[in-house]
Amino acid sequence: KMPKKKDRKKSTKKSKKVEEPVVTEPEEIEEVAVEPPQIQMEMKVTKLFKTKNCPSKRAAHSYAMDSNNGLLYVFGGHGEKGKRFNELYALKYNKRSWTKMTPATNTAPPLLCHDIILRDTSSGPVVVDKKKKKDAKPASGKSSIIAYGHHASSLVKNMYEFDLKDKKWSKITPSGDAPAATHGHSFLYHRGTDTIYKFGGSSYNSITEATDNLYTCLVPGKKDKKKKKKKKKASKYYWELVETTTAKPSPRYAFFSDWISDNVFLIHGGTNGKENFDDAWIYDVTTNVWTLIEPRTTKNPSNGRFHHGGVVFQRGPYIQYLCYLGSPYPSQCWCLSIRKMKDGRIIHEDSYWSSVDIEGDEEISRRWGHSMHVMSEGSSKKYPTLFSLFGSDIDEKYTSDMIILHDKATNIQIYGEDD
Repeated sequence: KMPKKKDRKKSTKKSKKVEEPVVTEPEEIEEVAVEPPQIQMEMKVTKLFKTKNCPSKRAAHSYAMDSNNGLLYVFGGHGEKGKRFNELYALKYNKRSWTKMTPATNTAPPLLCHDIILRDTSSGPVVVDKKKKKDAKPASGKSSIIAYGHHASSLVKNMYEFDLKDKKWSKITPSGDAPAATHGHSFLYHRGTDTIYKFGGSSYNSITEATDNLYTCLVPGKKDKKKKKKKKKASKYYWELVETTTAKPSPRYAFFSDWISDNVFLIHGGTNGKENFDDAWIYDVTTNVWTLIEPRTTKNPSNGRFHHGGVVFQRGPYIQYLCYLGSPYPSQCWCLSIRKMKDGRIIHEDSYWSSVDIEGDEEISRRWGHSMHVMSEGSSKKYPTLFSLFGSDIDEKYTSDMIILHDKATNIQIYGEDD
């Protein structure tokens, strides 16, 4: 016998009461993680010195990548016969074409073993003036290159900013608890908070005087046009020492550093003038915590390296950092894979070092002071290309080679574009 309509409603309501709410648990780490497959790369060399407007042979230059517009900026460095450079170039890497960013007025001093960042507040893509066929510039807003580091004969505490729209250099003297002047430090821009992070470096007078200090430099706030008031931010560039209570990397310079997620950056290698390092650390800007990467694998880049090239990209569930060449002139290429969860968390416990097999007939000279970058060719972003630019070899011969490294994997992604 079927229950009455009212009874059926009551029974339905009763069953709803006993239903347990669905709780979404955070993504868990697999108990037994699978070691990521070894990277296989195909290598070829392209000479760039015959390209029009190509920078001359150099090492210890700095670079900043504009992935949204397919541009790579290169500034400074030193070359043959002790020559120092203060030129700024832009490489449109899908066309292999260089543009020299000629200042409208003044120039910055020659810098080497320094660093530059791209501070981009523009809302549009970079466009080229078709009439002049020379300079690239932002469509709107402001984009600028900020340089900081080692002058030709001394260290400088000032920064130099190049406005990519107005093509003007300006000198910046930040206030606050300014760090000691150094070279070989990291200099990273956090777009989310409009803040610059500087770590490590060494003084000019003694290469053994390395530091392990971390500083932030707040970028000036903008004026609110409606209220005509400034946002709650520094009125000018302002340095501040970051105090940490946890373990942190030992003093060093000439190491690799880059972002591996929105709020976490990685450093690897370096030297203090007496000892070379092979350890890797990550720093989370939201928690102010340094963490030593302790890979599951026992093999790693032995004896350490410094002034080496490195690049970060994403491959499957892993953030991968590739390091190549450097001093004391190792020839091996290594990859550090660090697990990244779908919610953005970095799982440092699930990490691996692996050597990278590079195929190709071209012999590459061992070098230091070069730079490495990620670019994407063709219509698909899933087939990126890595390349190494410039550098000096063991005989102090400078190069303008562009070493192209094609990854054979089909599931690789470029961090910052597809992630």
